[in-house]
Amino acid sequence: MNDDELDPGSRERLHRLLEESSGHPVPTGFEGRVVPHARRRRRAGRALGAVLVFAVVAGATVAVLLISTRGTATRPQTAGGPTSATPTPSASAIPSASGSSDTAYVGMTILDFNGGSWRAVTPATLSPAVSLAGPELAGVTCPSVDDCWGVGYFAGAEGGLIEHYDGHAWSLVSQTASLLLSVACPSPADCWAVGGQTNPLIEHYDGSVWSTVTVPTLSARGGLDGVSCPEADQCWAVGTIYEPNGTTESLIEAYDGSEWTVVVSGIASGNSQAAVALRNVSCVTATDCWAVGGLNIEHYDGSTWSAYVTAGAGESRPSLSGVTCVGASDCWAVGGTAVMHYDGIGWSLASGTSAPDSAPGLNAVTCVTSADCWAVGQDGSGAGPQAALILHWQGSDWTSVVPTPSAGIDPVGVTCVGPNDCWTVGAALLNP
Repeated sequence: MNDDELDPGSRERLHRLLEESSGHPVPTGFEGRVVPHARRRRRAGRALGAVLVFAVVAGATVAVLLISTRGTATRPQTAGGPTSATPTPSASAIPSASGSSDTAYVGMTILDFNGGSWRAVTPATLSPAVSLAGPELAGVTCPSVDDCWGVGYFAGAEGGLIEHYDGHAWSLVSQTASLLLSVACPSPADCWAVGGQTNPLIEHYDGSVWSTVTVPTLSARGGLDGVSCPEADQCWAVGTIYEPNGTTESLIEAYDGSEWTVVVSGIASGNSQAAVALRNVSCVTATDCWAVGGLNIEHYDGSTWSAYVTAGAGESRPSLSGVTCVGASDCWAVGGTAVMHYDGIGWSLASGTSAPDSAPGLNAVTCVTSADCWAVGQDGSGAGPQAALILHWQGSDWTSVVPTPSAGIDPVGVTCVGPNDCWTVGAALLNP
């Protein structure tokens, strides 16, 4: 695929993505080299080297992107809301990248935790024509042990997909016009999936079928990355808006039981996606929610959203992509090689974790209890095949757990039904 094959909206969003990833202006036309959309969550504030190559899969030629990650970028200051100083990072217990490595994402992966180990399970079987498009999963949730939903997209801006697990196997349920990145279910018969490329896409499941719902039409290009529903008649979705003048704005949409509306985010517009983007949201109750993305941490108090500010414009701060809350005084956020914790007073880097000075790193986090949490991503250490990075919190520290297989796996989303039943989904790599 070249840039002439992309519609203007997709080309513009990909262009913004590459600028966010590199921290520098990107010449128009480079965005034609398609970057899997969900990868943007962990590339914020990092330099990117990219080479377009072609792989032969099942007798057909598929365009894939080799990603080389290295370095860091300037981290701008957020504004508004309560303040808290950023702590000095301690020595890392999380693998950090040394050198560079090449990664080509061409398929989906699903891992299951059964209480003893993480193991790969077989994704849904897709037709040859569909499977060549490079399907990848980005989000997952489970209303019960035998009822899970996974959402994702097809490489090359070719639409999205919805998969279901019925307690025995995963199956493809629906394909959508645009990509999907996150899914949440207030109940088994009430689920929401969000995404979109040129305008937000929201899909709803009513217990029988998935259907596209009406959303506010933005004045500029935009899309949603995360969704959380504390109640059946209250959901929050977060993402980014790309203004024609080159600036970006954070996007927050609310569902009140009847319709979705855009609300004020509390973050000023900026000149880079890392400065204002929101990637994920988690609600403790209907009046207590946290949203994170890039350099931002936002809080909802039941009335308004406001930005949580860290002190010192020159300090290195985490570029966040995932958040989860066990209680009002117990939340976790991850991104890069950083793990942050909220204790009811303020956010701070967890002991034994490092500043986000390397990639790829962590993408998502979920908790069963305050003493049982999982964070997933990709191990950026070494120059060999990239491997899955899975960390487990058991109340005192984060420890690394090796899945089977570990090489060629890039987890992007994670959820747990209970202490012995968790799922993580993401991308599979070409020739790991």
